[in-house]
Amino acid sequence: DDVDKRIATVYDSYHAVEFLAKKGEIDDKRLCVMGGSYGGYLTLMMLVTYPDLWRCGVEIVGIVNLLTFIKNTGAWRRRYRITEYGDPEIHRDIMIKLSPITYVDRIKAPLMVIHGAKDPRVPVSEAEQLVEALRSRGVDVRYIRLEDEGHGISKVRNRVRVYSEVVRFIYEKLSS
Repeated sequence: DDVDKRIATVYDSYHAVEFLAKKGEIDDKRLCVMGGSYGGYLTLMMLVTYPDLWRCGVEIVGIVNLLTFIKNTGAWRRRYRITEYGDPEIHRDIMIKLSPITYVDRIKAPLMVIHGAKDPRVPVSEAEQLVEALRSRGVDVRYIRLEDEGHGISKVRNRVRVYSEVVRFIYEKLSS
């Protein structure tokens, strides 16, 4: 799913939801999408591609803007990320097209954004630009910035706090 093939994961995920709904396995009127890292990116792409499908979303340490991600990622990782996500000098247009921030105005569902301030893989600035864009549009967004975490939630006290908040958030949004 490198570079321009990345959108296929969005369509595949949608078709999985559609399949489960048709089989009666899920209630397609009460859906929340959640993911971390690449799953966080996919969560955002699902929210912008199918905005009427979701009652809420939870995005954890995901990429928001492929251009700023490549620009701000650690130099030691950049070469590998360019191979995977694209080179801004060559793939700028497709990287813009495949960046959730490009379509942030499509996000309707309440969103919880979780990111570690010390993330060496996906800079926390990715989360901050998303939160700022959503707040400026009046979207219900809850931001949890974990000052003592990196890429993920490793400390037990943070896991307890964050996942308790996630459960409350999802319960609140799917129950209303």
